[in-house]
Amino acid sequence: MFEDISLKISPLFYLWIYLKKDGHSKQFEGIINNKKLEEVLDFNGTNFDNLNDDVNLCQAIEHRSNTIIEAIKAEMGESWYELVIAEIIPDFKRELNEQYEIDERDVLQFFYGHAVLEKLVEPLMKRVR
Repeated sequence: MFEDISLKISPLFYLWIYLKKDGHSKQFEGIINNKKLEEVLDFNGTNFDNLNDDVNLCQAIEHRSNTIIEAIKAEMGESWYELVIAEIIPDFKRELNEQYEIDERDVLQFFYGHAVLEKLVEPLMKRVR
């Protein structure tokens, strides 16, 4: 399930890291910031009753992630966004994988540290007990 969540949020993760790395994060701070990332991972408000119902949780997280991506795209403009997605992000993903062994199946581990535990893992564990 955590791999699925990682795959759902990986486009946002790579886009966020790109904005930080290239010094554009201030321009997008109202759209993507630590608080917004917490909201993406927030377990509350999802339809999840047991471990077999992870589709609802993944869909909610993917929807939240895509909403932020669409807002970033609108702020960037079509041409800049398409350039970043088509040319910069693939190279960036490869670089992160080669240098730090960060793969899109495990970006959840790098996605704003404590929010993963507080907003997703701990509530999930309480629910499945």
